[in-house]
Amino acid sequence: MNSEQLGGMAIILKGLSAAKEQFQLHGRQYVRRILLLITSGVNRGNAVHAAEDLRERLDVDFFVLAVNSTREARMTLNRLVGDQFIQERVIFIPGANKLQGSELVKVGKALCGHTEIAAATIRPPPELATHRTTKREVGLDDRIHRHVLFDKLLFSSSLGLLKRQTIGVTIRH
Repeated sequence: MNSEQLGGMAIILKGLSAAKEQFQLHGRQYVRRILLLITSGVNRGNAVHAAEDLRERLDVDFFVLAVNSTREARMTLNRLVGDQFIQERVIFIPGANKLQGSELVKVGKALCGHTEIAAATIRPPPELATHRTTKREVGLDDRIHRHVLFDKLLFSSSLGLLKRQTIGVTIRH
């Protein structure tokens, strides 16, 4: 797809604009915002300012999965995530068919293992705080759940797809 098909706007800029809109309209407070850009790195337009805007204004953790990228493209992709995160948030794979096994684990660890996830204690409303059973009284306040949520926006610059996914994990203590 070339930039003329999108009204003259480079597809990566269109995708980052769509991501910004999604985070503004549907982003939730205290929920981590993650954007994964899947690209070869060959893009028209300068996306560095758009990526910087997402990182700074909307607190988006920007990740790049670079598929079969050139050395020149890698330098540009490094600038998208910010200097301090290059090693953790830019993942290079030689081809899309290599996205399995250890490479897939590497992507998962990058997305889920290197984010600061905000934890919250969830307690039931007071009227539901306890209930009776035939054997014993069980207090729901006795069980503390830590529920972790974060949003992921997945965007493929070559396919022009954008998908929003909310992940939730409950840990019982």
